[in-house]
Amino acid sequence: MRHVPLVSRLARAAALLGVLVLAACAGRPPSTHPADPLEDLNRANFALDQKMEHTVVEPVAHVYVRTVPKPVRIVVHNFFSNLRDPLVFANELLEGRWRAGGKELARFAVNTSFGILGAFNVAGAMGLHRHHADAGLTLAHWGLPEGPYLVLPLLGPTTLRGAFGKGFDAALEPLNYDPYVPSRNALTVLEEVDTGAQIRTAERLLSQSFDPYVMARQAYMAHRRYRYYHGNPPVSFPTPGRGGEFPPPAGGGPPANGPMAVLARAVADVFPVSGQCLVRQRARRCLHTTAP
Repeated sequence: MRHVPLVSRLARAAALLGVLVLAACAGRPPSTHPADPLEDLNRANFALDQKMEHTVVEPVAHVYVRTVPKPVRIVVHNFFSNLRDPLVFANELLEGRWRAGGKELARFAVNTSFGILGAFNVAGAMGLHRHHADAGLTLAHWGLPEGPYLVLPLLGPTTLRGAFGKGFDAALEPLNYDPYVPSRNALTVLEEVDTGAQIRTAERLLSQSFDPYVMARQAYMAHRRYRYYHGNPPVSFPTPGRGGEFPPPAGGGPPANGPMAVLARAVADVFPVSGQCLVRQRARRCLHTTAP
């Protein structure tokens, strides 16, 4: 029987706890923020996460940064980033972004081969810069409502849709399929230490704010909107719906109109003439149109 890493088991348990808490607290009065109806519960989980951050993550990250030379830390970070690239590639395809997915696949191939298993970011020097895509954003592009804002124990801020996305991504996490348990656990711990080292500045700014919880919630929502638009957001965001749904992208990504719209946009990327016809005029009217 395949062993499951401790961190993965904790992540699944925390996600399950969040879903159960949602069901138990369905009758709670809403908070003043429309996307955060479980604010009291979220604040309690946020306080728990902050305590874990200050007592465990920060000290370990501090020792890691002080004792490990920066070039070595960069190699470690590049290695784990390269491991995530296949997940980005899969989600780019599911969003209908075939060109971006092809570039991500090329990036993974270059860094894995010439970059020595991703230790060196050779693809970045060639202009193949890393994108970001995950299952939560893919579900958003396919039109799944975001649901309430959540703070999950040990996992931090997310939403109900994001919690489902984390579950899908965890199922495809490459480290979970390492058959050698000691190396898998060691790499998992090292990945968490690397993540803690990357967010030290953000955590420092968060602790200095007047209300760290509100700042964390606003930062998370803004960051997810930015990534939903693939780094090309509109000048100003329209007001999201009561559930926090993102409005359709204005040139920053495929519209969240369901699978057929995503498929039509993917066809447009590969076959520009007939594909644009499918997108703009729908299939039946385009089938009889001949390109000049």
